[in-house]
Amino acid sequence: MEHATVGFPILTMLVMVPAVGALLTALVGNRRPDLVKLVALLSSVVTAGMSIWLLAAFRAHSGDFQFVSKHSWISAWGISWHLGVDGISLFLVVLTLFLFPIALLATGLSFMASSAPDGLEWVYFEQGIGDAGAVARAPKLLGDGGPLADYQVAGLDNEALSRAIAGLIGLTIVGALLTAVAIRRRRQALAG
Repeated sequence: MEHATVGFPILTMLVMVPAVGALLTALVGNRRPDLVKLVALLSSVVTAGMSIWLLAAFRAHSGDFQFVSKHSWISAWGISWHLGVDGISLFLVVLTLFLFPIALLATGLSFMASSAPDGLEWVYFEQGIGDAGAVARAPKLLGDGGPLADYQVAGLDNEALSRAIAGLIGLTIVGALLTAVAIRRRRQALAG
């Protein structure tokens, strides 16, 4: 199978730009929150731009790997970095176009989460459905003392980071549940 190579290592950059952006945001930390947001936004926009370019430049009727980049890493051991994209993996690469902004939005808005009871908790207690005994018997995941109590990750002293990670965990759980529902419905549609 012939491989279409490209002069600019677009796939390597699609891996490296988010990794470098994440490293920079971790190094800057809480000292400069405005710079953290700027670096995260910039790496997300650059990654999205490269993903759009990759999608537009992809030759759909070719069965070969495209945008191949191969870089020798540890020559003495024959280890190299070799990337290429085909028609199936193209959409997984382009998925980053959507995932980074969604993750940024989730972490950016997580500071707005309130530790006050949400609507479901309020109805549960206000309408007399629940009592203190029921809460004590319930699994402790989101309640007092749980690992995600009050929209924060237990054990993290940095409140902003704690809420951001809790937001990403929530986004991941909801995404996994929606994916499971979609897969189940698809299988049911194909079976029946």
